[in-house]
Amino acid sequence: MKLLLILFICRISFAGPALVEALNLGQFDKVKMLLKDKTNLSYTDENGYDALFHAVSLNEPQIVSQLIRAGSKVDRLYDSKKESALFEASRLGSVKIIEILLKKNSKLLKLKNSLDETVLFEAVRSEQSHLVKYYVKRGLSLKDQNREGKKPADYLTPENDKMKKVLAELGTK
Repeated sequence: MKLLLILFICRISFAGPALVEALNLGQFDKVKMLLKDKTNLSYTDENGYDALFHAVSLNEPQIVSQLIRAGSKVDRLYDSKKESALFEASRLGSVKIIEILLKKNSKLLKLKNSLDETVLFEAVRSEQSHLVKYYVKRGLSLKDQNREGKKPADYLTPENDKMKKVLAELGTK
């Protein structure tokens, strides 16, 4: 009995790295199998990123949903900037993943990183004009300032006419 328990514990603890590896290799059937086996969802790679962050980075909404259902924490903060997976989804412009994350925890929307920025800053910086509209519609303000006293519009690249138009429509610049 003790041997079975030890084998079970070992299988769970080593499944975390296997889950991240399977995600990065695009082996989504293996990911599903590992999730059924109650894999270690808190495992992080050498850079501090867990399976949920990897799934978001790969723009895999179905896997993101499965990880959340299995118990992945959507409010985990990553790296020195202390950003949630919502920031990564914003960089990618993935509305579907953003909605999945916000459905699980709507407070992520107002969460600020270590620079005192919301995801609206990232949407402008990443030139995701559709997300700028999305976030403003959901209550984020283009008047917010980060630690440096800059507003989201201050990160607008000069050649981005589409973003300039969106910001003009929303009442800035």
